[in-house]
Amino acid sequence: MEETIQPTPNDCNSNVEFTVNGEVIDPKPANEEAPVQPTPQEGESLPTTPASGEEGSEPEAAPAEEGTETAAEKAPEEPALSLAALEEAVKGLQKRFDEKIAFDEYKNQLFDKLYSELQLYKQDLHAKLVEPIVKDVIKLLSETQKFCDQIDKRSPEDVREYLQGIPEDLVTMLEDHDVELYRDTDSETFNPRTQRVLRIVPTDDAALEKKIAQRVRPGYRWKGKTLQPEMVNIYKYNKQ
Repeated sequence: MEETIQPTPNDCNSNVEFTVNGEVIDPKPANEEAPVQPTPQEGESLPTTPASGEEGSEPEAAPAEEGTETAAEKAPEEPALSLAALEEAVKGLQKRFDEKIAFDEYKNQLFDKLYSELQLYKQDLHAKLVEPIVKDVIKLLSETQKFCDQIDKRSPEDVREYLQGIPEDLVTMLEDHDVELYRDTDSETFNPRTQRVLRIVPTDDAALEKKIAQRVRPGYRWKGKTLQPEMVNIYKYNKQ
């Protein structure tokens, strides 16, 4: 009788089983044993290999070679470098501050010097402008006092002639200092910009309204600026 060997699939195991005359035979040899683990000798330890897929398992870091600095050993040097840089920055700021203070002091000294020179110039200029006028006034005053001292010996005609000459002397003094006497003769109508009314003269003629009736005193200008306007009397029309 022949033996029939048929492979029998096993749903739960991927291994193949054989059936001989209806009996299932395990293909593994019966004498197969589990692998023998090496026995560590005294003083030795076997390395343990982590299971595949185990979370948190990391390879052991290699020991640092002798003489090699680690990041932890280098860390204390950084504050020292930062402190040195900070000191340099403070020195730079101090230098700039000192330069700014010195520059401000120089500007203040220069300003004080220029201001003093300007004051001296203004005082000197004022003296140069006033001195000729003062001299002319002193001269006229001296002549007037001399005439008054001898007035008892003067005739009325001499007194009148001398008094009439004083305005002429003053006009000459003003003209010597660029003061101009003027009369606004461009029009016979009153001009409020260059003239001032001393007296109103009534009239029944409407054509004479604001016309100049009399020119009393001239006006005075100095370098284009009106110092005193011309004095005039004007007509004013009165309705009956």
